[in-house]
Amino acid sequence: EHGLASLKQEFPNIPSEIARKKSDVLVIVPAFNEEKSIVRVIEYLNKLEPKPDVLVVNDGSLDMTGPLAKTTKKALVVDLPKNLGIGGAVQTGFKYAFRNNYQQAVQFDADGQHLAGEIPKLLDRLEQDGVNMVIGSRFMQRHKGFRSTFVRRIGIRIFQVLNSLLIRQ
Repeated sequence: EHGLASLKQEFPNIPSEIARKKSDVLVIVPAFNEEKSIVRVIEYLNKLEPKPDVLVVNDGSLDMTGPLAKTTKKALVVDLPKNLGIGGAVQTGFKYAFRNNYQQAVQFDADGQHLAGEIPKLLDRLEQDGVNMVIGSRFMQRHKGFRSTFVRRIGIRIFQVLNSLLIRQ
């Protein structure tokens, strides 16, 4: 319970039943001004089996994202004092996962675009392939759903090539 003790010290207003680690999987949900979708996303994640722990990193939202996430009582909510951007919010989540000995951590968008049902597939690949990281992409197959702008697709392709060069795969 070392993680719970340090968490309660840093965030004394977090209810113990939420702060207690119940899973080896943590879903990190960085959120900035996502009051329209955050409750639905938390509910969606809590339908997964086995049920992961959910950490909402409220990245200095100016709306009701943090309070609404807390009302669900189904996610731990960390309120950052100011907007750090996606990188800072994700880093906060992964630091939390590391400090609390989670075996696996998954980043999940707060806007409802990601499918929670895909998380078990990612976790299965971690175990089956014996790798340390898996990246899911909605761009792997052609379909009639979401399609980003041409400029964004070019940027994604550049980062894809850069990642391949850096990790030699």
